[in-house]
Amino acid sequence: IDVAKDPAHPFRVLCAGIEARAVGTRFVVARQVSDVEVGVIEGVVAVRTDEQSAPTLIQAGQRALVDQRTGAIRSEPLPGASYGWTRGVLTFDHVPLERAVAEIARYLPERVVFRATTHAATPITATFPVDQPDAALLAVARTNGLTIRHVSGLLYLVQD
Repeated sequence: IDVAKDPAHPFRVLCAGIEARAVGTRFVVARQVSDVEVGVIEGVVAVRTDEQSAPTLIQAGQRALVDQRTGAIRSEPLPGASYGWTRGVLTFDHVPLERAVAEIARYLPERVVFRATTHAATPITATFPVDQPDAALLAVARTNGLTIRHVSGLLYLVQD
């Protein structure tokens, strides 16, 4: 999200009950399995879990991870390769294979089923063009000794 500076009209994103409010900044909101991530590229974003809670201010170069169950907010520095998709690449730095495949799947029109459970936690480090997700999926599979069955227009099956 790239927001124009307008203090009279702050920009708000609501995701799973979490609010991110910005005035003149660039930031990302992503819903994960158990967390909502708010990453700040420029400026400052106020993050809060409900209308009554005091906001946590997240500065440029930081991200907030908000636990969807408890509402606990944890702030940490942005990983170096964060949000590569905003620059046209998918970048993974020691990311578990299953999570990398799930991220690549977001860019494919077919459903992706991951059945290589013995390799799920294998960390991968790689960068792929975001406009070639099928090639990225194939490269990740081959590099890790996995096979892919593809039913065009329907699904990719990634397995041992």
